[in-house]
Amino acid sequence: MNTCRMVVLLLLFFCPSMAFSQGLTEDYAPVVAAIIERGDKVMENYSVEDSIVAGNAFSRLYFDIFESSGMEFTLGLKSQSFMLQIESKFSLLNSECMRGSEKAVVQKSWDELKNNLTIAVEKYSSGDALPSFWGKVLQSFLILLREGVEAMLVVAALVAYLRRSGYADKVRVIWHGVVWALVASVAVAWLLNVLFKSSGAGREALEGITMLIAAALLIYVSYWLFAKREAERW
Repeated sequence: MNTCRMVVLLLLFFCPSMAFSQGLTEDYAPVVAAIIERGDKVMENYSVEDSIVAGNAFSRLYFDIFESSGMEFTLGLKSQSFMLQIESKFSLLNSECMRGSEKAVVQKSWDELKNNLTIAVEKYSSGDALPSFWGKVLQSFLILLREGVEAMLVVAALVAYLRRSGYADKVRVIWHGVVWALVASVAVAWLLNVLFKSSGAGREALEGITMLIAAALLIYVSYWLFAKREAERW
């Protein structure tokens, strides 16, 4: 029990600093300048016959610059809707290239994306409306607190189930599981961080698969708890 508490306290102390030690950019000007410079070159050489090459190039602009620089993340903190608008423009541009659209069509989408990126620099760059460091720490702490409360409810239900079923001597297994779950969470978080950084264009698919697995696990646990709700079953 004391071991569990110590592990939880260590995680609460270190997780916020780990999350924000990666140097996410808040100065969008150089990021946008790099995107526009490379994007203009792609459009200059665009042809319907080689449109797939252009699509791959625009995809790299999104993953290698917009996302990898941290602009996607910090812009999302300031305005989630505007970040999604830029993201959708990237997606539309890539889709048009993959379909082999005429240059005029692709050029129009590229001009719209450049306009949105310019607005991002003018309106959201240099940390305007971005939470301070301690604001970020507070956000991380609240997320950890919320997830921790949910985990505590599940653990409490399991402990109650064992005690009311006459297996109080097995409760220690639950606490051992809690400790190993915390260790596994840190390991998986590190592994996913490495995979996301090296996945490139497959990052979105990997994130989606991860979410589906997590949703399936939560549905299973929720169903198990719901099935044990009746007093006589406890």
